Amino acid sequence: MKSCGLKRTLGLSAYLGVFLSISCSLLYAKDNVGKECQDLKSFLSSSSFKIDCHLNYHHYNSTAPKKYYKKSNSLQSGLKIASFNLLYPGNSRNRYKDYPMLARLINKWDIVGAQELVASMGKEFHHNQILMSSRVSTPKLVRDHYKMPGYLKILKELRKIDPSWALLLSGQAEAAKEEYVKELGGFFYRARKVQPIENEFCHDHFENGSAQALGCLTDFTKETVGKELNSIFSRRPFLASFESGSFDFTLLTTHVIYTSPQDPETKKWILQKAFGVNTYKGLGKGMTGDTYARFSEIKATLKFMDYLWNNFNEEDVILIGDFNIEKKNPFWSNIIGEFEGAKILNTSPTTLTDRKFRYVKGEEVETNGLSKNYDHIVLNPNITHECGNARSFNFLGDNDFSRKLNKKYIVRSSRKKGSIYPIGQSNKNKMNRLIDLYEESLGNKLTIKRHKVIEDTKNIKKYVKGYKTRVFNSQKKDNSFYHLYKEIISDHIPVFMTCSTGQRDDD
Repeated sequence: MKSCGLKRTLGLSAYLGVFLSISCSLLYAKDNVGKECQDLKSFLSSSSFKIDCHLNYHHYNSTAPKKYYKKSNSLQSGLKIASFNLLYPGNSRNRYKDYPMLARLINKWDIVGAQELVASMGKEFHHNQILMSSRVSTPKLVRDHYKMPGYLKILKELRKIDPSWALLLSGQAEAAKEEYVKELGGFFYRARKVQPIENEFCHDHFENGSAQALGCLTDFTKETVGKELNSIFSRRPFLASFESGSFDFTLLTTHVIYTSPQDPETKKWILQKAFGVNTYKGLGKGMTGDTYARFSEIKATLKFMDYLWNNFNEEDVILIGDFNIEKKNPFWSNIIGEFEGAKILNTSPTTLTDRKFRYVKGEEVETNGLSKNYDHIVLNPNITHECGNARSFNFLGDNDFSRKLNKKYIVRSSRKKGSIYPIGQSNKNKMNRLIDLYEESLGNKLTIKRHKVIEDTKNIKKYVKGYKTRVFNSQKKDNSFYHLYKEIISDHIPVFMTCSTGQRDDD
């Protein structure tokens, strides 16, 4: 039976399976994600930039494939697929991102599965709703002063580089608890090279109305994985199908839970649902109190991929994302067979650390800014033979992108003086120019208050001080040596692979 796939969880009931049932249309109208899409569509959608807002997905620059995609062009070179946790772009806690630089990085690939995308929330959402509803607002005022979600800021900068960039975004945000930041999964794609196509699972399992079923959240039910498992997920993967040249495939982007619940009853409930046991002890090496909920989600997702492979025409099923589990964890061998023939690609570290050094057996060792190997690509290479090995792109390393990034932002001296790396006068001038530019970007904003247009100057000094502290002064100490990269780009680096588009596709 088809469903809208929109369920709202209440607090810990996300794990206990207690759902509040609301009609799809009513829930969609009240959902920040759906409301935001409709708002953006009302003043941004045009013949050159069309926005489609559907229950299961939102499509930004939706006419790009029709304008730009040609199979003959896509056959000429390989398709570059990447996965990137973007660390809440647009969220008020991540206000210092360099969107032009971030877009320049994403532009290295043709399709990027993105995690930790968020809709406007809190004060930003409230500001937007006042702006949209005020009787003194004009179309120009709305366009100029609507607080854009981070995913749209990224897309805007991408389209400056290549106007064929588009975004297929989940229509529903999810989180483990009601008070947590609700996240969206999505796919930025270059329509010159790749286009979304009808997804059979989304078509068969969800109400799509007159819309083409281009994407949807996964659905862990008795039909798909043998039992109801939606309730053990903090964020269900978002899936969509694409084609580039002769290669068509289904992509799932996932952000696996990090903090496994420690409440004994919840822990027992999750383990019973996922593994049929009351305790993780005895399940195998690598299964711990920190990893049990992560592996519960991953096991179910692999089983769902197997369902897709066995029940639909598309055989190339690929999972990408932030798994919060390292490849070296031995428990992978206990569950990887849930998707027959699956292999985990990428062994390089992908998460950033603030610290310049870590201690190994009492000795200081350079971190080079990287820590855990959490981001992966999972596929069956015997079936998806078009794709090669995955690797990471280190934007802290020795490459053109990092050199441009460092030239713009690094102000510390390379030599330590006492316990800090000082900032010389020339670099202070560079820092102050960037701070002035940032302050200027904040100072010309307007808002609506009591049906009057006023300057939105509140908190500007605090934001400017935070910019200086978190992006520049943090560079001066060993324990925050690499922190600036988290502020301006992300706390993860991308993983990617190249797939042939010229081979004859088996499916």
